[in-house]
Amino acid sequence: MSREAVESWLATIPVYAVLDENQGLVLLQEEGNDKEIANFFFKAETCNTLYEPIKKENEGADWDISQLGLGQVWFDLFLANDTPGVEYRLVPDTKEVERARMMVEQNSPGEPSELFKARYNQIPVFLDQRLRVKTDSGEDKVPMYLDLKNCMTTCQQAMDASPDDYESEISVAELTNLLHEMQSEDASCDFRQTILIPPIEELPELGKKGIKSSTAPKNDEPQLMSTDDLWDD
Repeated sequence: MSREAVESWLATIPVYAVLDENQGLVLLQEEGNDKEIANFFFKAETCNTLYEPIKKENEGADWDISQLGLGQVWFDLFLANDTPGVEYRLVPDTKEVERARMMVEQNSPGEPSELFKARYNQIPVFLDQRLRVKTDSGEDKVPMYLDLKNCMTTCQQAMDASPDDYESEISVAELTNLLHEMQSEDASCDFRQTILIPPIEELPELGKKGIKSSTAPKNDEPQLMSTDDLWDD
């Protein structure tokens, strides 16, 4: 996929960072790290929890939480990586990391893995390869969620709507691995058939305006990615 296609895929996902009065990133220092740290969060609340105490220690600091597009941040900062002395971090919700880690351990018992052990730059993405959602444009796509409860809610709606045709089977992948795979020549699937969904407090119900769930037939072979791809470290 081209940069434009990947940016479009990421366009639904906002990230949050703290900017100063000059619209520059507020950088933090970490003991034992000779680089300054720029954090990007998937929830404004998480961002505020970390920075509010620091702001109070810096009397007079004119800081604000700003919403940025993940696509631009990913390409212009993380991939470009051309700011000496600065380390960029994508910070996931700790609860989602814990849930993802439990899924890894349950699905691969006894197999050591470093996946979802880091506090940053390992972002869980939850999906069911047989689940489909209808977008506003009328296309059926495989939804990929940053929030496990959102994924489970949609799966439950699909099971309620088609109890004889659908059984949920949720897997977890890692976002930065997916982004690198998207731009590789030997990508294992067509990510244009998927849609990335940000954390949502309340998902629309089936039959109402918005995303609608449908399911692939049980005898459909999954075309998204293999289990090995999902658990690749």
